[in-house]
This record gives sequence, structure tokens and C-alpha cells, in this order.
Amino acid sequence: MNLKELDSFKLHDAVFFHDELNPVIFAGETMRPEVRRQLMLIAEDFIDHLGIQHLEISDITISGSNAAYSYTKHSDIDLHILVDMNKLSDDLVYRELFEAKKIVYNDTHDITIGGYEVELYVQDTNQPVVSLGEYSVMFDKWIRLPRKHRANLDQLATRLKFEKILKLAGLALKHNNALNIHNLLSTIKKYRQSGLDKHGEFGPENLAYKALRSKGIIQKLYDRLDKLHDKQLSLPESVNEASGKA
Repeated sequence: MNLKELDSFKLHDAVFFHDELNPVIFAGETMRPEVRRQLMLIAEDFIDHLGIQHLEISDITISGSNAAYSYTKHSDIDLHILVDMNKLSDDLVYRELFEAKKIVYNDTHDITIGGYEVELYVQDTNQPVVSLGEYSVMFDKWIRLPRKHRANLDQLATRLKFEKILKLAGLALKHNNALNIHNLLSTIKKYRQSGLDKHGEFGPENLAYKALRSKGIIQKLYDRLDKLHDKQLSLPESVNEASGKA
């Protein structure tokens, strides 16, 4: 990684405001019928994957950038299955199950709508999502209609957080250590979620993450981790040849 990329940070890499909602998903402010049908089909498949009989679903929604004016080509379609965890007998066990099922489903499926990846998640109705916009796919209506205006963005704080993570990413890639890369990705995930909880979608932590993702840094880390993992599990041909001669 070329650390001179530090000097190329632009807030535009993190967030850009359009004059209209994503036309792939919406026609004006109404979700396209074919998109809604497909999202419901995906949600039903995910609910079936959860494997819990008679699970009460409160709603099925999309939120995040693709339910607002800040979508980019990198934006996922965040498809949330809303469940009231208070109605479950052992909510901690169910939370762990839902998290594990989410990871397995998202890792083993490559589902897109108009080129945008669909990311599924079980959301507790008692912990509302932090997003400028939220649309009910189940009931075909807006829960929170996004507004067309720029948020107050802390550009200096975002740049500082961007630079800090980029330096760590550069070191992790330079040393080519799988454990270091894994730990960094875990830290970035927790760091971003903490920022979302405190400051929302346009907080410095989330904007720094989006800028890094836009520049391909996050993908570089995942690709390198996969490559190192595969190498660790592989046996070089020279070893096979040596054992064959013995």
C-alpha cells in the first residue's frame, strides 16, 4: 500500500448527496414493485434459513444509504428482519443464533438487486436502527422519509480517523500477518458500530470507514486475509514431491 494515499482523502469519497433516491430501487419516493417483490422473496428465504418455527416478524425494512440520498456504487441494500426480542424466552441465545445465521447466509450467498449487494440482518424492534431513511418493504411505505439536505459533517475529525486507520492498514498489509489483519478488521468493525451508535450515519467513524471502503482499502484487507488463510491451509507441491521420494 502506498501511504501517500493519505494525502488524497476527500470527503466525497465518504459521502455524496444525490438529488433523487436510488432509481434502481425507487421511482420517485415509491419502491419499484419488482424490487419490493424480490426483496420479500429474499427475506422469506432468509427467514426460512433461520430455522425457527412460528417466528413473529414485526416488519421487513431497508435502511442506510440506499434508503436515503447518500447512496454510492458501494452501498449495500440493508434488508432488516424486525423481531421483538422481548417476546423470546431466551433473547441472548436467540441473538447469538441470529448473528451466526446472518454471517453464514451472507457469506454463502451473493444476492444483488440491480448490482447492489443485499445484506440481511435480524433487528430487535426495541433497538431502532440509526438511519436517515427507513422503508417498510412488508407494508410498502416509509417509516422515516429521508430529507434532501446535507448533514453537519465534521471533516477534520473524519480525516484524522481515516488517516489513523489507513496507517494501521498499511502496517498490517506490509507485515503480511493474518492475525494482525483479522484483529484490525474486527477493530474497524467495532469502531464503526460504536460511532454509528454515538453519532449516527454521518458521524466521523462511519464516514472514515466509507472513505476507506471507497478507496478499496477494506477490500484489500479482506482479500489479503483470505489469501493468507488459504496459504496456511495449503501444502506446497515441493513438500508433496519430497514425501513421495522418501
